[in-house]
Amino acid sequence: QYGTCLKGLLEEGIIDAAGVEDFLREVHDIDYSDIAEDTALKAVLELVFDVAPCWVFTASAREHAQRCLRAVGVDALPWRGIIDTRDCGLESKHAISSFEAAMKIAGVTDATGCLFADDSVKNVRSAKKAGWTTVLVGLYDRDTGAKIECPEADAHVASLHGLADLLGLNGHAKAAAPTNGAAAAATVVVDAAC
Repeated sequence: QYGTCLKGLLEEGIIDAAGVEDFLREVHDIDYSDIAEDTALKAVLELVFDVAPCWVFTASAREHAQRCLRAVGVDALPWRGIIDTRDCGLESKHAISSFEAAMKIAGVTDATGCLFADDSVKNVRSAKKAGWTTVLVGLYDRDTGAKIECPEADAHVASLHGLADLLGLNGHAKAAAPTNGAAAAATVVVDAAC
């Protein structure tokens, strides 16, 4: 109804604006010990960084995304920044306004110059409506095991590990970006859910 739990709490008067930061801190105070460093993902992302600026776009708080990036071992990569729920007016990535906010922060005026990789079909649909090139990450539903279908996805990969191959980088650093639609992105945005 409200787009996010936090917006619902605000609209229903359960918390006030002063309680937003406490809420974000409390719900993201989790144990990260079950997240392992992923050196293969780091190597893939290093290739992507060679051809496009990359941002993290999360529906959570920036601090949570930073802890996730650190746990996976990709926090030291040259990310341009983290676009979080605060930056999007506490909206989720289901809202087109979140993608507009992300573009403004990234300094991008042409939506077709953005590539969005995410594991949520709803988020990919919204990105597509916003004019972005989209990559759905994950082939099977984690709850049912059913194959995921998403016509709005320009590409579909099993994991972010497939991003370099999708972009035609094939393990070669400093490769030129291919000219197909999915790879012609001026800016790459990835989800930082963990």
